[in-house]
Amino acid sequence: MIGGGHGLASLLRGLKAYTHNITAIVTVADDGGSSGELRRDLGVLPPGDIRNCLAALSSDEALLSQLFQYRFQEGAGLDGHSLGNLLITAMSEITGSFEEAVAESGRFLAIYGQVLPSTLTDVQLVGELQPENSEPIIVHGESEITETEGKVNKVWLDPQDVLAYPPTISAILNADLILIGPGSLYTSCCQIYWCATFRKQFRRVELSLTIYAMWQPNTVRRTALMPRIMSGSWKNISTTVFSPWYCVIGILKEI
Repeated sequence: MIGGGHGLASLLRGLKAYTHNITAIVTVADDGGSSGELRRDLGVLPPGDIRNCLAALSSDEALLSQLFQYRFQEGAGLDGHSLGNLLITAMSEITGSFEEAVAESGRFLAIYGQVLPSTLTDVQLVGELQPENSEPIIVHGESEITETEGKVNKVWLDPQDVLAYPPTISAILNADLILIGPGSLYTSCCQIYWCATFRKQFRRVELSLTIYAMWQPNTVRRTALMPRIMSGSWKNISTTVFSPWYCVIGILKEI
């Protein structure tokens, strides 16, 4: 499963009841809220989306998962931070690496499957947006792209020569099924595809079925990227509307 945000965690929580053979590849360009603050102040990769996925896959949602998700509502320096974000950040300092911090947090929560960051590079999402009756503008940051009005013409990562985290490549090449989403097309689902090594290896995948699930109908209406994504890199693609209100499923029959 590839993506980020709350949609991916929600789906993981349901899927673990049917299989424990799950790998979640989570994007790391979040720059808002607690994750953004920790990223700016301490230089750690944003832990929020990864925290949500770890909690969703926990075998003990009754206590440990709730503890991991606990968010402080007051207190100087603590207000707005979740305990899980702070624990992952502290674990990064203790272990010396973000990826090991994620793995140790997974063991602490006794998760089913595994959670992997899409890259270990400090990346920022950049977009070219086209406001109505105006010239295109360049917007920096995942949260700013989401909040800025206008059609999305182009989105990329800065730096552009980002390398995917190697275990994600192995997970993709050995997958029985790839599920992209649910989540925003340009701020969650496609981020990992812009990692050069991942894009190259993804074309080697030999699967009969890859699914793209999008939870935000505004993305289709707002973006100019969909026709480009639905052609070029993938061939013979059929798109099925699962619900006109909230979900589009793209079934990629040949990669």
